[in-house]
Amino acid sequence: MRHRIAGTMLALAAAAGNAAAMEGDVERGRAVVVGAPPSAWETRPNRDVSCLACHGILGAGDAGAAYPRLAGLAPFYMYKQLKDYATGRRRNALMEPIARALGDEAMRDVSVFYGAQDIGFGPPPPASPELLAAGRAIARDGIPERGVQPCAVCHGAQGEGIPPALPALAGQHASYLEDQLLQWKRGQRDNDPLGSMAAIAERLTADEVRAVSVWYATQRPPDTVSSAPPP
Repeated sequence: MRHRIAGTMLALAAAAGNAAAMEGDVERGRAVVVGAPPSAWETRPNRDVSCLACHGILGAGDAGAAYPRLAGLAPFYMYKQLKDYATGRRRNALMEPIARALGDEAMRDVSVFYGAQDIGFGPPPPASPELLAAGRAIARDGIPERGVQPCAVCHGAQGEGIPPALPALAGQHASYLEDQLLQWKRGQRDNDPLGSMAAIAERLTADEVRAVSVWYATQRPPDTVSSAPPP
């Protein structure tokens, strides 16, 4: 599997060479976030479409509700997720109608807006040393005897992701990471570009899913400073 993933990553990087510099308008993206109907929308304006209720104006998300942090994520990754929600490839009762109400340009704009935000990080979630050690081992070493590759192979040595298509995990809410891994484990999600997440997740126990999710939530991407998000 390691060789297959490596080969697919090279192909993915070649195909998405310009995606990291995806074009979009930050100010129009802000309008999408707050639910305003900018003229750039390609479908009928919908004031009920608002990102801030779940993700916040600057993309901090909500750990209690398992809403992901979007601030600083690669714009192309967010754009692809919106496209997948709109087509039904990625299922979510809240996100699907919102994504379908946006045109392609609005998807690009909101992705560029959230990708441009740098709001710092709040304190890491509390966790026992044993839980963190278990999560760190899965992230960095995998579980070779069960064919589980290290998360670092695709998501970077420090969880920083491999833009544009493979997301950062460091600093993401543990509740969101755990929820997504369980969705892959149950066959409820199937839209990762390498096609490997379902096989990895189904080989993890629920306790291991929890451990690796909490460990990534306690990490900070390179060159970031931990600070509380602004209001």
